[in-house]
Amino acid sequence: MKRYAAASKRSNLQDEVVERGGGYRSLGHQFFGKRYFNEADKRANIQTWTKWFTISGIPLIPIASYRFKCTHSSGKQFPTNIQKRVIDRVPLNWSQVFIVWIETAILIVGVGLLIVGVSWYLNRGGH
Repeated sequence: MKRYAAASKRSNLQDEVVERGGGYRSLGHQFFGKRYFNEADKRANIQTWTKWFTISGIPLIPIASYRFKCTHSSGKQFPTNIQKRVIDRVPLNWSQVFIVWIETAILIVGVGLLIVGVSWYLNRGGH
């Protein structure tokens, strides 16, 4: 019975960490913000990732954080493919959440400024 309960828990956890949607003009769930809890996790390459509710791939609302054991498939110089295996669900890592929010805000402001700058150049500066 204990073996069945453990297998069921692993299966449910595996279902929770599936990314869904998140493409252009769609809603989805995606992972952002890879961090390490401590030095031991860093040495073992166990990363904490946060699952987000997204619109068009833009992270808006954090849902949950998970610990993953990550391994890299070796490329010539750089790792080409990250394989991750979920270990467990952990409380939301709020410092990680705020960093992702800040990065998202910077990206949105940067794109907005780029659009304004190009528009200004085409309408006024380009003559």
